[in-house]
Amino acid sequence: MTSSQKLVFGLLFLVATGFTVANSVVAAQDNLIAASESGDLSRVKMLLATNVDVNVKKTNGGTALMAASEDGYPEVVRVLLTARADVNAKMADGATALFLASQNGHLEVVRALLAARADVNAKRAGGATALIAAAHGGYLGVVQALLAAKAEVNATDNQGHAALGWARHEGHGDVAELLRQQGGRE
Repeated sequence: MTSSQKLVFGLLFLVATGFTVANSVVAAQDNLIAASESGDLSRVKMLLATNVDVNVKKTNGGTALMAASEDGYPEVVRVLLTARADVNAKMADGATALFLASQNGHLEVVRALLAARADVNAKRAGGATALIAAAHGGYLGVVQALLAAKAEVNATDNQGHAALGWARHEGHGDVAELLRQQGGRE
């Protein structure tokens, strides 16, 4: 068999088995999100080295940066940011990486996102901000970091509730006191 025949045979085999470049690209992008979600730093680096789109989105708008931020993997977050992940990308419901990290109390991730100029006052559908989410969860360190980054202390969600009101409602006295000291109102 000549080399041309081998090449044609190989291509026909790949087509017959369903392999396409598009399928391999989609698989690599899905793998980037999965690796980020599980905190698999070496796999994230390997996939980024193949020039996979760092800002690829799932059907809900979620990105690898959001997955790593939500699950609290600061090293993965830093690598994705270095690869130019969009720090202000939004999910279909308006959630950003900063919102997800704040909601889950991941202070080191919050700091990395703020250093990359995340929009500290971005609102999710329903009007909640990262500060409201952190106050609701009682994450004092995250609330402090967000306030230091100029989070709007009296921003309200669509129900008219600010961070201070949520902190009090959830019984987070230390967070409520800090917000009150910073001019927070219910």
